[in-house]
Amino acid sequence: MDVEMQNATFNGTDDDAFERPLYEHLHLGLMLITTLVGIVCHVIIIYLIVMMRKLHSRTYMLILNWSIHDLLVNITVMMSGLTFWYPSLPQMRCVDSHLQPILIFNATLIIAVLNCNTLMKSSVKWNKILCGCVYGIVILMSVISIIVCTFHINFFLIFFVPLSMHVVALITLIIKEINKCWKRRTDPLSEETAFRMNIARIYIYNWTFFLTICVLMNVVVPVVQSWIGFLVGVVFMNSLFVLIYLIRADKRFRIIFLNTFRREQEYDVDATISFAEDDNSIRNTQ
Repeated sequence: MDVEMQNATFNGTDDDAFERPLYEHLHLGLMLITTLVGIVCHVIIIYLIVMMRKLHSRTYMLILNWSIHDLLVNITVMMSGLTFWYPSLPQMRCVDSHLQPILIFNATLIIAVLNCNTLMKSSVKWNKILCGCVYGIVILMSVISIIVCTFHINFFLIFFVPLSMHVVALITLIIKEINKCWKRRTDPLSEETAFRMNIARIYIYNWTFFLTICVLMNVVVPVVQSWIGFLVGVVFMNSLFVLIYLIRADKRFRIIFLNTFRREQEYDVDATISFAEDDNSIRNTQ
């Protein structure tokens, strides 16, 4: 979809964009609404984690970095939608379409790390190196995207990068699901492991749903295709689903959220439970 819209942007005009079928405008309008909702929820998650020291644990630091990358994905998607209606800046549309796969790859990589117990139990220094490499990839690909779009170089292999990372993350999650069912009675998951696994479920299964819808759109008849396309925007509300889960699953996060947005009553954060692994990581960083 991004490649087709990119080609239309280079070859079309503003009038061509507005002459498209009505369902395409409705589809794109719904996608812009869902991305805006996702942006707002990401801003809330980032603000609460950054401003509240009680959330400065290893798990929440990875959630913070994931939220930053997924926020950038939503922003690039929104910019792509706007250039679809107003294709007067084709280079901007091109840069967006090349940055999105890398941002999605990095977000999926962070989720995969969040879902890996071995990596979560490694040293804090290793996590800092990982985050530095992730942001370095974003900067490097930003420069490459500008060069590619300026000189109109074909670089479509980049779109397979996030797909391969998603397949790896999905297979890893399915293996953990099977292992969880097999050891449910003898060796149940810890509260922290289940917490991180549920966040990985939200993100990975939501993107799996998105990819399934994209495949269906290419095999069904056009009449059904226009209606299925409206479901695509759900993937850009990952942050909404994660935010709801954080509020429901972590009393510490819920009370901080209520203290931030309900000024008339202050709740006691110290009265909440906390995860043992996170408390240890906080002590190690101090």
